[in-house]
Amino acid sequence: MLVSDIVRRVRDAAGDLAVLQFSQATLTDWINDGVRECVIENSLLQARASTATEVGTTEYTLPTDIFKLHSVYADGYKLDVLTLEQWEQSNATVHGADVAEGSTQLSCYVYAGVLNLWPAPTTVIDLVVNYTKLPAAIQYTDTPESWSPSTPTIPEAFHNHVVAYCLAQVALQDDDINKYSLLMGQFKSGVIDLKHVKDQEEDLYPTISVSQRDAGDGTYG
Repeated sequence: MLVSDIVRRVRDAAGDLAVLQFSQATLTDWINDGVRECVIENSLLQARASTATEVGTTEYTLPTDIFKLHSVYADGYKLDVLTLEQWEQSNATVHGADVAEGSTQLSCYVYAGVLNLWPAPTTVIDLVVNYTKLPAAIQYTDTPESWSPSTPTIPEAFHNHVVAYCLAQVALQDDDINKYSLLMGQFKSGVIDLKHVKDQEEDLYPTISVSQRDAGDGTYG
């Protein structure tokens, strides 16, 4: 289903063909929100990024399209992904020179788009990140036929549920809480019923790279 079809269906059902009740910008936000809800609820847009580590390098810049990080593997072994607070409590007070080789299990944490390994690898290892991609945001311009991308980046089976999500937002805007609850219930149950529908291909994005700080290109902010 094209984005223009979603727009038409929403405005037809809402009785707003003249674009008086809600703007195109608002409708675009609703469509993007609905697409993201589908992605999170159904684990759509699965992706994988991989690289080889560098000896002594702890920081690796993650792909910019990560919506949700699922797991991190080093040489085929799943790593514990800590929060920054957890890592600081357990490791930040330990100096690298005080860690005997092999005495500390490799762990990692993510902060500001950077994957941090601890301790620093002493050999080259394969680093793999499994994640959900951020769906491409629809941008409105003139008429819906010219909006980009022209088709939501999720399987077509979910497109009619995005329409239901948008109509729920219309009801909420109109303070019709009962209709909003009904439509959101239909949206959620419809998306859940499609649990078996996914993008089956795992895309390989070799875009994990050494962070600027570890590469010596200035201080990472």
